Amino acid sequence: MNNTNTPNAPANAVPQPQFTLDDLYLTPFSKKRIYDEDGNYTYVALERNLAPTGINVMDALLVYLTKGGANVDSFAARYGLTRTELNGLCRALCGITVKELTDDYHLRLACDLLRYTDLPIREVTGRSGYGSQNSLYTVLQNRFKKSASDVRTMLRKKGDLNKYKI
Repeated sequence: MNNTNTPNAPANAVPQPQFTLDDLYLTPFSKKRIYDEDGNYTYVALERNLAPTGINVMDALLVYLTKGGANVDSFAARYGLTRTELNGLCRALCGITVKELTDDYHLRLACDLLRYTDLPIREVTGRSGYGSQNSLYTVLQNRFKKSASDVRTMLRKKGDLNKYKI
């Protein structure tokens, strides 16, 4: 096994990211629908690990993104960091820039909100960190070649609507 994160790795080996977006993603939902044996449903609280990396500033960034935060420079300044320093942290932990992390995170958040809720598109826009509906539409058009409504239809499977509550 050639693990490039070990001290014995070749000098020219590229280290593998410690975390993927799946590892870091904090769902915006607080409850999940469950069914009993009679088919009745209730909602139970979701357990969420709000500190998946154990690194305070990185975990705070994830919470910030989950709440729709988008101004990375402002966030970094609150922690006494520059965007360049935050970028270095993201590269070291995730293998991508803070912009790539933010873009991927916001897209996943928007897709989850579209799939599992009937929130109006303007609310999905705000909750997912896009500054305007045009920004959201542009991202969805570039990624899926579809409008937000069409992405909602494409992603949603039977039973998805209200499967989770915010």
